[in-house]
Amino acid sequence: HGTEGEELAHRLGNWSAFAFAEQARGFRDIGGTPANDTLERRGRHALELAGDMGFPWLASVGHARLGLAAFWRGNWVDALAEFERAADLEGGGAVGGQSGRLLLIHAYLGHQDTALDLIDRARSQFPIVGRPASARSWNLAATAVEAFRLLGDTEGVAALYPTMSALADISGSVMRAWDFRLVATLQAMAAGCQGEWDAAEAHFADALRQSKALPMLREEPEAQRFFAQMLIDRDRPGDRARAEMLLETACESYTAFGMPQHAALTRELASTI
Repeated sequence: HGTEGEELAHRLGNWSAFAFAEQARGFRDIGGTPANDTLERRGRHALELAGDMGFPWLASVGHARLGLAAFWRGNWVDALAEFERAADLEGGGAVGGQSGRLLLIHAYLGHQDTALDLIDRARSQFPIVGRPASARSWNLAATAVEAFRLLGDTEGVAALYPTMSALADISGSVMRAWDFRLVATLQAMAAGCQGEWDAAEAHFADALRQSKALPMLREEPEAQRFFAQMLIDRDRPGDRARAEMLLETACESYTAFGMPQHAALTRELASTI
């Protein structure tokens, strides 16, 4: 269906629809076969189209895809540069949220002050539960959850648990649009930081099930990594042994998917057990 949508949008000259159709096809290709070069190829294609059509927003999409591919490959400094280009070209609109990509990559790079400053700037755009909100607003909040977790700000993560629950229950979203992070994984992070341990474990179980069912195979080691962190924090009898097993499996998957920096993060977390 993604291919049909691309062809129809191309004939009609509806480039917004084309981008969404291509994104849908990209989900299928990347979800079942997590090859980094697939996303990189789609990013370069978007840049070519942007040059042909003169649409800066499509160039923003292209740079965002190249940034995500570089991030997955472990080239995080290159990813930052691509996300900065994407943010410069994005413009306004309800869809987007390139500042979310920036704050997250800064969190992964350990740039705590910069990441927190970007979160503070974005905070006014976070959705208010019960009120209409744009995709940009939801994406910013969904990215802040992960950034806060990486920065060790458990209160910041916990405060966004109602927002992540609304994202799943009210909007019906299954994943964070720009990088395919499952909302169940984000709910689990937030529930764990709120001390809702059993709810967190249930959300992680959902994420692991969805990663196989969709499929979005790259999400499985991601959920396993954050699940292991939750188990270490909870520290019930047997939790550390479970965490160790999850991290070992996640590290194997990261290596197979060509994600060396994520594998390194996983080994670092395992060393704390």
